[in-house]
Amino acid sequence: MVVAPLSARGVWLGWIKRVFPGVPVVALVGKKIDSQIKAQGPIVFVHYDIVHKWQALVKIGTLVLDEAHALVNKDTKRSKAVAVLSMMAEKVIAATGTPIWDLPADLWNLITTLAPAAWGSYWDFGRRYGAPEETGYGVKFTGISNRDELAPRLSEIMQRRLWQDVQADLPRVSRSVVVADIDDDTSKKLDIIAAKLRTERSNTAANLAAYRSQISLFKLPTVLREVRKVLDAGEPVVVWAWHKHVAEALRAKLEGQAYLIHGNIAAHKREAEIDAWRAHPNAALIVTMAVGREALDFSHAHLAIFAELDWVPAIIGQAEMRTFDASRAMNILFVVASHVVEQRIVRALVSKLNASDPLGLGAAIDAIDALRDAIDGPKDEPDMQRFFDDLIASMD
Repeated sequence: MVVAPLSARGVWLGWIKRVFPGVPVVALVGKKIDSQIKAQGPIVFVHYDIVHKWQALVKIGTLVLDEAHALVNKDTKRSKAVAVLSMMAEKVIAATGTPIWDLPADLWNLITTLAPAAWGSYWDFGRRYGAPEETGYGVKFTGISNRDELAPRLSEIMQRRLWQDVQADLPRVSRSVVVADIDDDTSKKLDIIAAKLRTERSNTAANLAAYRSQISLFKLPTVLREVRKVLDAGEPVVVWAWHKHVAEALRAKLEGQAYLIHGNIAAHKREAEIDAWRAHPNAALIVTMAVGREALDFSHAHLAIFAELDWVPAIIGQAEMRTFDASRAMNILFVVASHVVEQRIVRALVSKLNASDPLGLGAAIDAIDALRDAIDGPKDEPDMQRFFDDLIASMD
């Protein structure tokens, strides 16, 4: 049984068909329990959104948990359902390329699913390995303690590969930044929104959302110019957006040379869009990070363009690696606006990555380094920069 995000269904079914030709596969798509599921096929696929409707009905040989970071929250229905399935399985394999950010809150449920009862309760694990700190609101887990003991214990169930350990064996990734110039009138409009970020603290999130939405539209001409360069050269390209309306605007402007996937498009239609894009020698696939950054293979293109950024460095790193192919180099281009707030957002992302560097986030670190090196805006006021650092951190 393979449990994975819905977005990975097409990838898994295609891979199984290539590796095990002729072997029947059952893909669960509804919420009605079928007690005869095992008799229908030796391989079963179920996605995380419905897995709590399909629990412990049959004995499982091997349970595969793809994008296993989806199980970090021990209290969700999916995590509880997968815990039941893992107890019915002879073998459990979990795979993820996403950093586990918060120890022990994120790590405990995942390793307990792999090895039930081996790690004690959440609180036992946290007090031993989570650097507990007494606060006025109870115990807070602040990081990692007893690392020398934890590492060898984890090695019994985990095969971990850090980016820096394998980077020399991987093909080159080139990153560049194009700065979208903002005219005076546009800059004044953005300045007004930026001022609200400092003065209307009770509505900061809304003002920042408005800023991001506006600046993404102002960057569209630059993004379109870069995309057309690639298409005119006869190459396919992936374009990453954050807002759905930005993705839709890009597709409309590209007049039949673009395919689109975002959260409002049904999963089967997304798969059809990706297949159609792969069949096209020089088309753009426009993807929002919310639906496209995990488990999908966009290696038909070796170039990706980021029309927008995300708050979380690891999401940028995940999105980058969708176009990865071990057999050839890869190129990434970021479009950044020449405005002080976007520059400070980049610096806040850099700050977050610097704090996370021991985790070996690899692609994300390299990506934000490229952005940082390209930004030469005005010197930051310390108070303002601290404000942006805190603001970006609060968005995780």
